Amino acid sequence: MRGDFSLNDWLVQPQLNLLTRGDRDVHIEPKAMQVLVFLAGSPDEVVSKQVLKKQVWTDAYVTDDVLVRCISELRKALEDDPRKPHVIQTIPRGGYRLIAAVALTPEAPPAADALPSAPAEPSEDVRPSDPVPVPQKKNAARFSQFVLVGSIFALFTVLILVFWVLPHFANSGGADAPIASLAVLPLKNFSGDPEQDYFADAMTEALISDLARLGTLQVTSRTSVMGYKASTLPISAIARQLKVDALIEGSVMPVGQRVRITAQLIDGRTDRHLWSETYEREYKDILILQKEVARAVVEEIRTTLTPEEEQKLAKAEPVNPGAYQAYVKGRYFWNQRSRDSLLRATEFFEHSVKVAPDFGLAYSGLADTYNLLAHYGFRDPDDSFRKSKAAAQKALELDPSAAEPHASLALISMSYERNWKAAEEGFRKAIRLNPGYPTSHHWLALCLIGQGRAEQAIEEAEAARDLDPISLAPNTFLAQCLLLARRYAEAEQKCLENLELHPDSEQLRLILTESYWRQGKIREALNEIDKVMKRGREDGQQLAITRAIIAGKRAEAVRLFQHYLNSGEGRTNPMFCAQTHALLGENDLAFRCLNEAFNRWDSSLLIIKVDPTFDGLKQDPRFAQLTSRLGLG
Repeated sequence: MRGDFSLNDWLVQPQLNLLTRGDRDVHIEPKAMQVLVFLAGSPDEVVSKQVLKKQVWTDAYVTDDVLVRCISELRKALEDDPRKPHVIQTIPRGGYRLIAAVALTPEAPPAADALPSAPAEPSEDVRPSDPVPVPQKKNAARFSQFVLVGSIFALFTVLILVFWVLPHFANSGGADAPIASLAVLPLKNFSGDPEQDYFADAMTEALISDLARLGTLQVTSRTSVMGYKASTLPISAIARQLKVDALIEGSVMPVGQRVRITAQLIDGRTDRHLWSETYEREYKDILILQKEVARAVVEEIRTTLTPEEEQKLAKAEPVNPGAYQAYVKGRYFWNQRSRDSLLRATEFFEHSVKVAPDFGLAYSGLADTYNLLAHYGFRDPDDSFRKSKAAAQKALELDPSAAEPHASLALISMSYERNWKAAEEGFRKAIRLNPGYPTSHHWLALCLIGQGRAEQAIEEAEAARDLDPISLAPNTFLAQCLLLARRYAEAEQKCLENLELHPDSEQLRLILTESYWRQGKIREALNEIDKVMKRGREDGQQLAITRAIIAGKRAEAVRLFQHYLNSGEGRTNPMFCAQTHALLGENDLAFRCLNEAFNRWDSSLLIIKVDPTFDGLKQDPRFAQLTSRLGLG
């Protein structure tokens, strides 16, 4: 496909990376335009992802996620609904098909008096090899006028370039434009031992944390950058995907009892290498080494540090190497977030504090782990929350400026002590200490949505998403906040956008199911829950009951629910039973189950005030009594 073309009612101008419809102009990324042009060259044909990647990214290997983002950008620009597409259709396990009407746009013919007319075919007196005849007097005068007008226009263009375009460019993304955001790519493990990968990951996380604490830079979180661990994408492409100005890449290599870190700072807008340096220290000084690298990065970006930043990057104390090794292994397992991995993390953190009782980071890790074990219902909440609180208080005793223990204590205030005011204050203090810690924003959003402050909650959920733009968890929680705010159409759209990147996410599909259902889109809701049920989840009985309720088949729902209760499964999940009784209009049984969930410290109760499932109970005095006991009265 060459030149401009129309796509339905859009004019596509590939040379300008521009889409136009009426008075509206939309600029898109060059690679997205190349994808669109290639699809337009084969309208109504299915083009596989492999073919598209090979044709568009000829000089690099890219993952499917990169192509999916381009398709998502095109759909957003062209106002195309992936559920009911009119431009680009996704073919499951096949690729993409352009279903819009494509038509070449003919070039406008020259004006009749602009150039001398010519015969349609060469005459016998003028052969193709003959020189072009010189215009005679009348045409020569017109030609001179044409040249004069063209010269004036050219001069005017130069003046615009000098006085507007170049200054504008210099202030909007040139090589010397200030760096306001960056991402630390996973540091490479140069030890030659794959078992040391966890150590390189820990160094990456530590550098991210030190830079994020400053607050003057927006630093992409660990979860988002880890997706680029084996990526071969160009630096500029990664920077665009993460929406950052600069990137740090480097390596870690233990050398005997010492550790060597090599790091370089690259401008993601120009691919220009700005700075590179190698640092080496004894293993016991690993925390000092981390802060040295962070300090060097900030000084390269801004030349000077504020007194507050100086304090945050003050030299750390030496640490016992064995304690630090146990700590980074604990963080490795903590980041996996499964029941077994959290239990393994507990073992490593416990060993770390046993070896080094004054190692604050290990206490912070222990607090985070016990918190999640309780919050996810993996361990006895009463015991786990108490252990988490003790560990967080010890971490703050050792380092009052650490944000993570403040966030852990705030979660305990909300989930265990039912003190929402103290929780909000704690989350906000954690954010002040480390604005780049996405978990604080995420948990503050949960605290706000639980109190019914939906708009503020969505703002914090978006802040967590911005710090961790590619990760599933913050994007899923943002969709859930929109659902709880009764903004069902927006929740639907957010789920569809994220399913382009995370097509296997069952949680997103379940939020999408409810978003459809709340809008009365029953067929679409059933279609989504069926996709989840086909995967053979352990909660298949619960899904079958929910499906029957959505389909309006009350008798079937009651029969399936009774079978579920008789099997004994109901005793393990009182919150699901409460939801089901509420939806079936069995209010007395719903309150009985809610009281049981309350006694078990079920974290799902944190959103009961805004959960539409319980709308039918809110006029009952028992609901106000329950929310009062939860601290939400």
